[in-house]
Amino acid sequence: QTLEKRLLNSPVTLISKNGDVRTIFNEIYADLEQLSTAHRLLVRLACFSTFEAPLEALSEDVDDSEVFEAIAEIEELGLVTPRDSDRLALHALLGLLVKEQADKKILSEEQYIVGSWLLNHARTNRDDYVLLARDHRNYIGLLDLYHRKNQYRETISLTHALYDYFRVQGHWQEAKRRLENAMSAAKVLNIKEDQAWIGLAYGEILILRGEYDQARKELDE
Repeated sequence: QTLEKRLLNSPVTLISKNGDVRTIFNEIYADLEQLSTAHRLLVRLACFSTFEAPLEALSEDVDDSEVFEAIAEIEELGLVTPRDSDRLALHALLGLLVKEQADKKILSEEQYIVGSWLLNHARTNRDDYVLLARDHRNYIGLLDLYHRKNQYRETISLTHALYDYFRVQGHWQEAKRRLENAMSAAKVLNIKEDQAWIGLAYGEILILRGEYDQARKELDE
């Protein structure tokens, strides 16, 4: 059985400190570290909040001649499974093990690539709400990460790129929360231009939510 199937058919205790899955994973991961591209792709996949990502993102900054071979290697090892025709997924518990085992420098580099790709993807496709919805939870996870780590500029940029998606698709509570975080970030950075657009957007969301008195107050400031 592959690790994926073991995790689907067995209790979570398999991944305990001395568990069956952990033992097998450690052996596979040690070998995988010798396969540079396959190892990088696995770490990159683990950096997506949902442990699922488009092949396009996994191929970013990777030589085309190496991508499909690397994907085939990690599929053959039973570490990932295809999702539709253009995405790969990693079982959540295996994703946590990858992040635990990965070299911190490599993990940081891959997290940066993932963040940059998602931001560019949101900007490029800001009007394609169906496409953005496919990575909704990845975007939310990234916004949470930026907020948690006080990455102010990144918080503002990604919120700006996703604002229309949140507004048009009716994710008003999500928009409100993210705009509040973005406003806090803009105030820390003392960027008046960002404070202005965030304030207007926040007022718009309050109106959509029927919070008219609060919206009037926000828009008057």
